[in-house]
Amino acid sequence: MRLHEDFRIGWACLMVTAGCAVEPVAAPRRTTPEAFQVSTLADAGHGQEGGEGGLEAAYETAGEELIDAADTADTTDAGEQKAAVPEPYQEPLAPMDRRDAPARATARLSPRECRQRVRLNKLPVKTIGYARGVALPMRLEGPLHGVSFRGPDEKSKHSIMDCRLIVALEGMAEVLSKHGVTEVHFGNTYRPGARFRGKNGWRSSQHAHALAIDIDRLTLRDGTVLWVEHDYGGTLGEPSCGPEASMAEPTPRSVLFRNIVCDVARKGVFHHILTPNYDGAHRTHLHCDIERDGVWVTIR
Repeated sequence: MRLHEDFRIGWACLMVTAGCAVEPVAAPRRTTPEAFQVSTLADAGHGQEGGEGGLEAAYETAGEELIDAADTADTTDAGEQKAAVPEPYQEPLAPMDRRDAPARATARLSPRECRQRVRLNKLPVKTIGYARGVALPMRLEGPLHGVSFRGPDEKSKHSIMDCRLIVALEGMAEVLSKHGVTEVHFGNTYRPGARFRGKNGWRSSQHAHALAIDIDRLTLRDGTVLWVEHDYGGTLGEPSCGPEASMAEPTPRSVLFRNIVCDVARKGVFHHILTPNYDGAHRTHLHCDIERDGVWVTIR
């Protein structure tokens, strides 16, 4: 340090002798950041006694530590921001009271109006004879928006659908096709005389009127099969969709499946969607139905 000071003073004197005006120059004073101050040069130089090498080493170390701290902070912030971004299934749902939902308009169609709708939309259906409790029994004989609905044997009574259910499935298929779904596999749509126990006693199930479908899996365009029982990622009693919805152990398959189901729910083509989150009876399938006098649109 002393050698540097003598050199600077000598240079200033030489410049004055030569007739050049020189501003007074004082040896710069280095200030170690408070967070990285050291007690001795030996400490600063990691064992080097005296000289500027130790101080320079301290500054280099301090700079590296500052950069590392900044990188760590950036990485942490980015991770927190990424974690804070909700999945599509966690987006807010519309109010349950949806009198303008497609499900309500579909469920209120008369047999004549429904037949006209089917003809207008050129849906691949076949009208069949009498089925107890069903207003206009039909069978679906082809895909809707590129989505095939595969159930029991085509002659089975359990694959009979009311015309209005087929209209609702057309709306569902429109959503599913956007997610790359090509097949919907279901267990049944029609169960004559089916009932369930409600809060006020036994009630007629929408399956008794062929206005409900129990879906157990979806097939995607790439061949992936999403099973309700294995891939829904549900937790009993927890919401399926909306800001409060979550999964204990999310996987790419379960998140994809949940996003698809919640997208269908937001479309409002069904009055009720019951999932594995609802009760043990729905652990293996999704129950989707429409109800003639239904007002609420829910997924549970």
